[in-house]
Amino acid sequence: MRWALVCGVLAACAADGPEPAVRALVPGSGRPGQTVEIQGRGFMPVGFVAFGGEAADVTMWDDGRIRVLIPTIRPGPTTVVVTVDGRQSEALRFEVEP
Repeated sequence: MRWALVCGVLAACAADGPEPAVRALVPGSGRPGQTVEIQGRGFMPVGFVAFGGEAADVTMWDDGRIRVLIPTIRPGPTTVVVTVDGRQSEALRFEVEP
């Protein structure tokens, strides 16, 4: 939700679309090059996915599921964020295996 000043009154306005919401990463860990499915909602229109700020290659995208390849990044804990139309999901924790 965003707020706007309308005729001197602060009013709530509907945003252009729902914020992307990630509810699960399946699996919750993996090696670079392996596939991860991101489950949630609000993933349309197509956007991009980042693991620790590094873009992931997308292999499938619809409103409730995204499949990506884990990018080549340093092993250890990182976060995954989905961005759609400039709106970001909350970051979810992911473990990159060596």
